[in-house]
Amino acid sequence: MLKLKYKRILSLIMATVLCISLAGCGDKNADKNQVTKKDESLPGEMPDDEKTASGDEKVTIRYSLWGNDDREEYTVRSISNFMKLYPDITVKIECEAWKSHQDNMDELMAEGDEADVIQMNYNWLGRYSPDGQGFYDLKELSDIIDLSEFSDECLSYGMSGGKLNGIPVSLNTATFMYNSSLYKSYGLEVPETWSDIFRAASVMKEDGVYPLIMDKYQAISLMSGYYEQMTGRDLYLGNEVLNPDKKALMEAVEFYKSLYEAGAICLPADFSESMLEDGRAAGIVCWTSAVGTNEKRMEKAGGKAALGNYLAADKALESGKSSKSGRYVKPSMLLGISVNTSHPKEAALLVEYLLNSSENAILQGSDKGIPASKSAEMALMEAGELNTLAYRAKIMLDYEIDVMSKKSELMEQEIFADVVVYSVDAYIKGEMTAEEAMEFMLRQVM
Repeated sequence: MLKLKYKRILSLIMATVLCISLAGCGDKNADKNQVTKKDESLPGEMPDDEKTASGDEKVTIRYSLWGNDDREEYTVRSISNFMKLYPDITVKIECEAWKSHQDNMDELMAEGDEADVIQMNYNWLGRYSPDGQGFYDLKELSDIIDLSEFSDECLSYGMSGGKLNGIPVSLNTATFMYNSSLYKSYGLEVPETWSDIFRAASVMKEDGVYPLIMDKYQAISLMSGYYEQMTGRDLYLGNEVLNPDKKALMEAVEFYKSLYEAGAICLPADFSESMLEDGRAAGIVCWTSAVGTNEKRMEKAGGKAALGNYLAADKALESGKSSKSGRYVKPSMLLGISVNTSHPKEAALLVEYLLNSSENAILQGSDKGIPASKSAEMALMEAGELNTLAYRAKIMLDYEIDVMSKKSELMEQEIFADVVVYSVDAYIKGEMTAEEAMEFMLRQVM
């Protein structure tokens, strides 16, 4: 388990790492850390105490999520449609930037004042509900929420303590994608091996172009995956780091360092998706759910996006002995219901609508990834919305999911990510020896 003593060095680490967050909902010119006003009713909503025509009291529920302006816009439209279907239910949207969302959720969960319906990050299961008691058991609402739309494997990612605390909106894995036009301008094809990435770096670095970029979470997945490919051993068990082979773990760090020194990647502190738009990066490792967004970024640079295969360690490929793919799969996000809700059935109606309705599926598109719900995916297909790179990435995930490991929630924790990245960066920059960096990192995370 991550030790609390890390908090004493948090200020030092935060001075050297990049906090990556989604843009906030609301005014595009507003401060991205600013939270939109909570409990802001949609146009046409009725006061909480107003009665319906039948004399029944109108029920009000809250829906919390994070996202950018586009997500806010279609969410407002979707919720408006939902309230037309269920005129006795008023939904109040609480939307804010991811950077502040986590801290606010900590406070709300501690006070038992969280929204009725919650867009959940994957690591919230362990953070707020390690025994399954922190969120509503959605199996108890299966007469409203059609769970048959999801595979058993998909639903397993929302299980905690034997209870179904959340339902995945979509599934995610690390996806390699490239600006094939930019690669071709250097006389190169889309990379198929890490050796291809190093060759690309040798010609692109003169122009200040990185063949590949990734954020801190993808960097950690890359090093963890490299370790598992080379050793055939799991690095994580649940939310803990297993006793690692330090020599093999250092080899994974050295490989990452070699990528940086060759000019193949930048460090996480220098990472920005905007590098795809201005031509400073020719490729990215991102989540499957972000493929559509990054495709648009590459198109802004005048390029054409292409998917690549997941790159395995060259040594593992040469030996043919690796029993581990070094790949991880997780939900992009989940929908859950507060265990403290006074209106579980109404909340369940909203969850069913957001997950399985064709109306919401069309409005949402692939913003949160290709839906895990079979009916939502079918709605997109019938609307002609799946002839996309994002859908091909989803098909690749489905085809290869059997060789992937369930991603440890520990890898999603920002403190864990900051410790690892701080240690690795300090070694790369010569601020720590290899032994010091390894000792510091393992002391904090084990």
